[in-house]
Amino acid sequence: MIPGATDTVTAADRALAAWEVGSLSGMPGIIHLPVSGMMLIASLTVTFFGDKASALVLLVALAGWLVLAVADLARGLWIRRHPYASARWLAGVRRAVGDETFGRALEHLKTCFGPDEAYVVRRADMALGISIVRANQRDSRRRAEGNMLATITGP
Repeated sequence: MIPGATDTVTAADRALAAWEVGSLSGMPGIIHLPVSGMMLIASLTVTFFGDKASALVLLVALAGWLVLAVADLARGLWIRRHPYASARWLAGVRRAVGDETFGRALEHLKTCFGPDEAYVVRRADMALGISIVRANQRDSRRRAEGNMLATITGP
């Protein structure tokens, strides 16, 4: 049990935690501006030289992309201001990734930081630990699909 955590984890807590520890979290801000610019140029070009329905679709896509970009920027600013993992956030992460992945990520953190009793879990460290656990799980599945060298016979 996580000290200070309650049994009620809202869907928003779980969604935000899943977003932070997901594989697409932290898209570099350098990507948002060029993509937004290309989408704006494409929508303006279609507006002037093409049909209005396609232009409307492109403008809606641009608005959606900008909402995601602003949300990602806000998330980044929030994480900079609050770098340490709260009990509520950890409970959301546990619900988002499952007990097994969460436990293995904690084991990874304990291995990395050793017996340091003063260590406070950071969000970035937990996200990295979860990504390492997921990579190990993917590698194990792929390895199980392959053939061991000892079982392969020569011609």
